[in-house]
Amino acid sequence: MVTWIPSVFWTSPYRFNDPQRIMTTMRDAALLAKDVARLRKAVSSKHARQTEHPVFVVLVGLPGSGKSYFASRLIEKIPAIVLESDFLRKNLVRKPVYTQFESFRLFRAIHELIRELLAAKYAVVLDATNLSADSRRPLAEIANETNAKIVLVHLNTPREVAEERLIGRTFKRDGYSDADWAVYQKLETAFEPIQGPHYEITGPMDISPVIDKIVAEIKKD
Repeated sequence: MVTWIPSVFWTSPYRFNDPQRIMTTMRDAALLAKDVARLRKAVSSKHARQTEHPVFVVLVGLPGSGKSYFASRLIEKIPAIVLESDFLRKNLVRKPVYTQFESFRLFRAIHELIRELLAAKYAVVLDATNLSADSRRPLAEIANETNAKIVLVHLNTPREVAEERLIGRTFKRDGYSDADWAVYQKLETAFEPIQGPHYEITGPMDISPVIDKIVAEIKKD
């Protein structure tokens, strides 16, 4: 298991004579290890198998854009492990309150699990909003560290379609996401365009052609 230890532990001039700082760092690393173990236990690997060249598919999109549906369709074609942030949050925290620290803790553990799975040669699909460049940057770094091919898919669903889906979700709780239309409106200004190659899906459409292109790109390597 890869254990995360903040860089302050290594760079602080007090690392040998500040017991409180050392104990705090050790507790932090222990919490991360516990969180990763919990997420690992929750994740299904029934659709996955190890491969010589692992691929990391990163989904980008606002709530209601169809990320989870896309992920479910994609793993019909490629053996991959799906990491759905909404599902994993509720495995990590029984009653999420969506604080900044809660999200930091969740994605820190998700990042470590991604690194672990890619290093073990599993394909991974990350189902999360990933709206900002800052949220996507560490994902590219993990792919680089593990020699995995990264594929970004932006689900750029029309606003009115997302609104209809989210309103329907309010009355039909059949998933793990708590995001509603109000959450969508708060998040939509956070999106930063993807720089570099990626797939773009606009509007409700048959996503099969896009999935076929992604599968072809993965297999050619």
